[in-house]
Amino acid sequence: QVSIMSVAQLAAIVPPPAYPVGVTSPLEWSEVERRIGLKFPSDFRDFISTYGTGTFGVDSLEVFNPLDESYARHVELALSLKDVPEVPIRHPEWG
Repeated sequence: QVSIMSVAQLAAIVPPPAYPVGVTSPLEWSEVERRIGLKFPSDFRDFISTYGTGTFGVDSLEVFNPLDESYARHVELALSLKDVPEVPIRHPEWG
């Protein structure tokens, strides 16, 4: 069974940075959502507002912040490539 944790519960376990990166960006959620063409869930918005852009742990779970201008550029690039066919990658051991 999957248990869902709120951002407040997570913050009690993993303290957020004093100054989250990218949170004070001039880009607003509505502008980012309009550019990307989707609406982000409220808990994701809360997470970004609390933690900003960054990584978690030694293995580095990277969290991108849509309010960070560099993220918007990455999304625009990804959207421009969405119709490019994928090239299958063949692993030598998988045949």
